[in-house]
Amino acid sequence: TSPVDMAVNKESRLRCWEARDAFSNCLDEVEQRVGSSYVFPASYAFEAERFPCKEFREKYKSLCPSSWVAHFDKAREAARKKEIMNAIVNARNAAAAAAFEASNSAKQS
Repeated sequence: TSPVDMAVNKESRLRCWEARDAFSNCLDEVEQRVGSSYVFPASYAFEAERFPCKEFREKYKSLCPSSWVAHFDKAREAARKKEIMNAIVNARNAAAAAAFEASNSAKQS
């Protein structure tokens, strides 16, 4: 099936999206095991022998046009980086607020 045929065939799109979601879920599970701040970048060697989601990746790549795979990978990487940066900013803001509160409490004592 050519990428053009896949793009216009609803059933093929749905299979692609299901495979993408299964791969993404596998990555989420691995990220939870190794730590929530770990990101699998799109440039990661997904095909490496010891990669835990290799079967999901292979199915995803076989059911989706390569341009879609590249787009979905980059979108996932960008979303994960944004989540991580937001968590860092929120932690820094909380620490700054706590320090400010402690400083004000000490001045009032």
